Amino acid sequence: MGISKYAWMLSLVIIFALFLSMFHYSSANVIRAVTDDGLSIVPVENYGYAPIVKHLIDNATSSIFISMNVISDYEPVKTLLNSLIAAKNRGVDVRVLFEGEISSNWYAVNYLREQGVNVKNDSSNTFLHTKMVVIDGKVVYVGSHNWSPYALGKNNEFGVFIFNSTIAEFYISYFNSLWNDANATPEIGEVSESAGNLSVETTYDGYTYSSLYNLIASARDRLYVGLYTMAYYSEPNSTESRVDNLIDEVVDKESIAKVILDDHDSENAYNYLENSGVDVIYDSSSTITHLKMVISDDSVYIGDANWGYQYLDNETHTVGVIIHNASVANFFAGYFNTIYKYGDAPYYIPDGFIENWSYSALPRDSVKINVYLANGGAKNNTYFHIIPHGPLYVSLNETPSWNRTSVYDWRNETAVVTIPSDAQGNYTISLTFYSTYYHINYTMYLVIHVGRVVPELNPVLLVVFLIIVPVALRNRLNCG
Repeated sequence: MGISKYAWMLSLVIIFALFLSMFHYSSANVIRAVTDDGLSIVPVENYGYAPIVKHLIDNATSSIFISMNVISDYEPVKTLLNSLIAAKNRGVDVRVLFEGEISSNWYAVNYLREQGVNVKNDSSNTFLHTKMVVIDGKVVYVGSHNWSPYALGKNNEFGVFIFNSTIAEFYISYFNSLWNDANATPEIGEVSESAGNLSVETTYDGYTYSSLYNLIASARDRLYVGLYTMAYYSEPNSTESRVDNLIDEVVDKESIAKVILDDHDSENAYNYLENSGVDVIYDSSSTITHLKMVISDDSVYIGDANWGYQYLDNETHTVGVIIHNASVANFFAGYFNTIYKYGDAPYYIPDGFIENWSYSALPRDSVKINVYLANGGAKNNTYFHIIPHGPLYVSLNETPSWNRTSVYDWRNETAVVTIPSDAQGNYTISLTFYSTYYHINYTMYLVIHVGRVVPELNPVLLVVFLIIVPVALRNRLNCG
């Protein structure tokens, strides 16, 4: 009986072990994706644009829609054209809409057309001034970057990548409207998206004027305006009065206003602003400041609308966004003040980019995040810093450096996030980038969803368990 007793106890242990072994714990059983579509922003300036847009094109899986005012076949643009051709060859729907009145565009267009890329001249009476790229219905770029050697490697340029399917689909609707009939003004309304303290509002064509006017009128603490073209009409007709209204609103804010102008059709405006007491300067004569920027407190307009009457109604196709976020506004304010101080942007400004903005993990996981750093300024030898913040431990090289040799060069750092054993739920991690030479920082936020381990039934062991348990019970009864 004693042996039977211990044998029975051993049987219980074995049975219990078998019961546990029927379930194996695997990260595959955790929902790995955060269902929230999310809203993420990557502001870029100068050379920071080219490597990011190339990376997105090279990794596109379904569609690339481009509406471009200027498109060149010279390097460094030729590299982007080849990326479009490669995307088309792997089955991506690539469509490029261009302004046919610019004769130099036809060299690049013919090059793409010869390789089978779907290109189309807007062929309308409405001038196409957009610099828009929409990829996979998930990310859209708007800003001042044309596809020209100057825009990618010499001018002062700025823009923003918006990672959000609602915003991207909105601008796909805009693109499709122009693709089908560029003479017509798209009638697609406007949309806005918000997430936490970040908000994005769309604007285009004739909607741009009211968006700019309201943004300027709302300024209380700072108003920065950077423009390639700012016209002023001493005796405006009805179509020109919109421009004068914007300029007069800047004059009304002269105590908090600073203005940077390129000398492109801006002399009358410069003189009027200066005589009205507004702090206004011209940029460096050696650098084209191609901006169309308005910063009002913690909000910023980013787009391609100059301040000329033809850009603020339906005579020109333009696109842009109003972004309400202190981090984004401060990034562009720092960039603005760099130009204001030096006449151009000679100091390195880091453009950070991560491919995914939400991650899923299990307790005790180590999440590896690729952090790309594009060289946004003209200085080759540079050091920059990445400072992580948040409730989870993040390890990375906080002071990387490199020597830039081409407009497409960037550094790839790996941030490793350690998940504690007791973690569960959503955790927000932030990565702040700033340069050694000039303190212009930008913070990116990402979410890590830590789930619970869910046991999965092992069917083989279940069969074994169902065989052994009855046998053990029968033996126990026989022993009794």
